[in-house]
Amino acid sequence: MTSNQPGLQEPQDVWNQVFGSTLLDRFTFERTDRNGYWDVFERDLAQHYPPELMFIRNGLLSSAEREMRKTLQIAFHSNAIMDFIIVRDGQKVVAMFNGWQKEVDVYYMQHSIVHPDHRRLGIYSSFMRKVLEYTNRLGFLQVTSCHSPVNNSVIIPKLRMGFHVTSMELHAEYGPNLWLTYFHSEQLKKAFEFRCGMVEFTKSMFENSEGTSQMLLTKLSEFS
Repeated sequence: MTSNQPGLQEPQDVWNQVFGSTLLDRFTFERTDRNGYWDVFERDLAQHYPPELMFIRNGLLSSAEREMRKTLQIAFHSNAIMDFIIVRDGQKVVAMFNGWQKEVDVYYMQHSIVHPDHRRLGIYSSFMRKVLEYTNRLGFLQVTSCHSPVNNSVIIPKLRMGFHVTSMELHAEYGPNLWLTYFHSEQLKKAFEFRCGMVEFTKSMFENSEGTSQMLLTKLSEFS
């Protein structure tokens, strides 16, 4: 049985083969760089799309948070943080956990289980508090985890601990997944809550909204 996949090709060669012709026998493609792309957008198309109120992540951080993030960035690009932990009662395994540096400043709680004989003793909640302390000391801004939407035995304790539901995905292999996030950064948490409709606006959010806050004020002034 032969594969329909083409042999390994250089990305530029593939681009030329796919985009070298016209679109609908009329429209041509132009490849540009990042700055050129956004310059054209601002000049030719931005006026047709209302600006959204979004925020610059790094601008929302305190100076201490930025400094700790630099250390995490070094680790992420050289030897990303990974943790594999076994919890024991003497020699008996009562719980296991692994987590890792998913992004520069995001820690992913990937796998955590408690032996059935040791559930309802507060092990999971106590361990979560240690993970949050650990990640906060390292400078992580967010802690995330992914769960089946019906896994209430894990989801509810995390919501009580201060996690938020931040996204839902339909994964090809695993089906529906619910993503939870704990925000160590108070400003990032406020920005998330604002985008979700909880209108609490801060000076830092105004200053780091990519200019869209001022555009919104200007627009509102036209109606006053």
